[in-house]
Amino acid sequence: MLTRAQKKYLRSLQLKKFRQRFGKFVAETPKVVEELMNSPLRIDEIFALTSYELKKQAATLVSDKDLEMISGLKVPNQVLAVVQIPPQAEIEWNVPMILALDGVRDPGNLGTILRLAEWFGLRQVILSSDCAEPWNPKVVQSAMGSLFRMQLIERAIPDFLDEAKARSFATVGAEMDGAKVAQFTVPDHTVLVMGSESHGLRPDVQTRVSHRVKIPKVDPNAPIDSLNVGVAAGILLSHLTR
Repeated sequence: MLTRAQKKYLRSLQLKKFRQRFGKFVAETPKVVEELMNSPLRIDEIFALTSYELKKQAATLVSDKDLEMISGLKVPNQVLAVVQIPPQAEIEWNVPMILALDGVRDPGNLGTILRLAEWFGLRQVILSSDCAEPWNPKVVQSAMGSLFRMQLIERAIPDFLDEAKARSFATVGAEMDGAKVAQFTVPDHTVLVMGSESHGLRPDVQTRVSHRVKIPKVDPNAPIDSLNVGVAAGILLSHLTR
């Protein structure tokens, strides 16, 4: 049985200020925890129901009621892990492509983009300070393990783009007035910059983009005027990583 202090601490990790204070986050569900155990991240402790078989690491057994109290999920769960937030990585420049996110605030979209980035072979993502916090439970769930293997670096995007250009990277922005992405010749070293769901790229980022690409509508008269940033990232990465 968990103590009152344990329950309070574990519940507190659902909130950003306590994740920052303790340097910990939580991962839930068997699939996500299994991915976590196969990753380099350091696990503090795992809490699991007696019905859940955990083969790779010892777990503290808890009741259904206790797990429900410490869980952030609205559906029944079997296992919860407390994980140390890793130190920020250094940018690796000897790569063909880097993804940079400028103000992507929706946690579900960020998690989806991290999963897509891994699918298309990327290993690092640059985040502006106002992106969704990557250790938010919604990001952890929607990334489905990709978060644990991705190098995440928080940087001011304008400064990052200046450095990337100094290192001979082309800077490619997703913009409605850009060239059709299917017709774009991808440079050897490229940064793809995706903007926020509502406002796109900020002006000080737009001025640092050397190329603009877009996803054209098949029917130009269709009333839809934009795509979800996660969907757009998937389409662009599919073209740019060929």
